[in-house]
Amino acid sequence: MLRHSLLKPFVAVAFIALAACSSDEQTQEKAQTNWSVVKSQSEIKFSSTKNGDIKEEHSFANFEGDISSHGEVIVTIDLSSVDTNIEIRDERLQKHVFNTEQTPNAVINADIDPELLTTKKETTTSVNGTLTLVGKTSEFQANLVVAPSKNNLVVKTQQPIMLSVKDLGIKQGIDKLQEIAGLQSISDEVPVTLSLTIKPKK
Repeated sequence: MLRHSLLKPFVAVAFIALAACSSDEQTQEKAQTNWSVVKSQSEIKFSSTKNGDIKEEHSFANFEGDISSHGEVIVTIDLSSVDTNIEIRDERLQKHVFNTEQTPNAVINADIDPELLTTKKETTTSVNGTLTLVGKTSEFQANLVVAPSKNNLVVKTQQPIMLSVKDLGIKQGIDKLQEIAGLQSISDEVPVTLSLTIKPKK
């Protein structure tokens, strides 16, 4: 009986050690994982303001993205999938602003702290990135929220990323839209929001 009593603490310690090792292995495995965007649970939106105070929200239906285990982010957006809820406006954006026949995609590149990919609680971070649109690359800074969601992660903008149509190289196209639609003005600032659910690649 004495022998069994003496063994109990050692057995307990062994179980705790095994559990700790298992947890460390899972965390390490997660840290070495590459991630992909779940499109059905993600969205990329932007808004525009016309005639001074009429704000409208738009989105892209088709995009894909990956985050490497080192935190390298790349998101490719199909510009022909722009959705403004008005078909003729979609077509005008594709033709005059995005020039989708020659530049069908926009590409977002950024780097995120890879340790955040193993987070077990909601965390905020700031990242620097680039957006390549119509052959021109512009820099931006974004504040992001990273939060676990079951076996996935959700990465979303904490507030809109403010982009300039001049910096993006689409000012001429926006002016053309304004002329065609007979508008008094279209804002030069474009707020962009992202909410991306990412899952481990198998």
